[in-house]
Amino acid sequence: IRSASNPHSFLGVTEQGLAAIVSTTGNEATHIILRGGSDGPNFSSEHVNSCQALLEKNGVTNGIMIDCSHGNSNKDHKNQPKVAADIAEQLKAGSKSIVG
Repeated sequence: IRSASNPHSFLGVTEQGLAAIVSTTGNEATHIILRGGSDGPNFSSEHVNSCQALLEKNGVTNGIMIDCSHGNSNKDHKNQPKVAADIAEQLKAGSKSIVG
């Protein structure tokens, strides 16, 4: 998150397929995305609070976005409304960490 929010240059490829040095001004609107994974879903309030604590410990103030698909729904679209409902409850309870 910190790296993406700051200007930097890197080796890239032009539209013509040539190697080039690409520069970016950085993106202040960075965020972390909780998608779930091999350890299972990670959208619960415990996961969000843990993630927020790590962000704060490292001086990062950007928010957390939660993916209702992928690992958080166990790759089953029928579970996406359950994930969204849990996120809505966290927001209703006052979570300020979740930005999307």
